[in-house]
Amino acid sequence: MGMRANHGTPHGPEQNGEAERTMQTLMGVVKSCMKTANTSETIWCCALDTAAHVWKRIARPPETMTPHEHFMQLKPSLSHMTM
Repeated sequence: MGMRANHGTPHGPEQNGEAERTMQTLMGVVKSCMKTANTSETIWCCALDTAAHVWKRIARPPETMTPHEHFMQLKPSLSHMTM
């Protein structure tokens, strides 16, 4: 009865699968965008910020709301993004 401590491996990626998959996906987007745009590797952190910004505003199945919408209680807008 009551609460039970469940200890995992410290700093082990096996314990944080969703975060690891998200980071791997974002880095794949960054690498792809930077290669397509033929940009310098010195701006990878800006590319990662942009990828994360867009990622938080896109709903992924089976969810119907975006993470931004859950947190802010507002429908996200990407109208400020330009191509």
